[in-house]
Amino acid sequence: MFDLDKFLSEKFYEEALIVKIKSLRSEDFLVVSALIENLLPNANVFRQTLSLLEELAAVKGKGIAEVLNFDEIKKALSHGSRKEQQIKLRNQLEQLRYPMRFKIKNELALRVEKIAKDYGVNVMLPEELEGETLEFNFKVRGVKDLERKSQKFNALIESKLCEDIFKILNGEEI
Repeated sequence: MFDLDKFLSEKFYEEALIVKIKSLRSEDFLVVSALIENLLPNANVFRQTLSLLEELAAVKGKGIAEVLNFDEIKKALSHGSRKEQQIKLRNQLEQLRYPMRFKIKNELALRVEKIAKDYGVNVMLPEELEGETLEFNFKVRGVKDLERKSQKFNALIESKLCEDIFKILNGEEI
């Protein structure tokens, strides 16, 4: 039998978070307790998850139990390791809570992937998409390889991919 109190103390959940969990509506408390039992998240992961759940519940005008019953959420929790489920749950909650941000991240990811595939250059985006500085990285094995990579890099500059990334980071339409 799962002992929630013991788990919370062993995982160093701070008192404020424990009080928050225990003060949930009874229906929400039962579902959140089951979520903790299934995923066994550390305090930081759970704090972030609970925060997203509460925000999404408020936006949708629903309880946490109802949000966790959304098809997208159930699918995220349906398979994979506990760690994978935690990641999928967080991603799905973020997608539902911040659909525009999620769309922007996907647009950027598609372009970064295309640059890596077509030009052999890895692009690092600004952390949390804050700022407009890109970092480029590629490896070479000699002068000939450097010349070839330089040509590909110049071709990348002439493509619209980097321009599109900068426009997206600046909030412009593409």
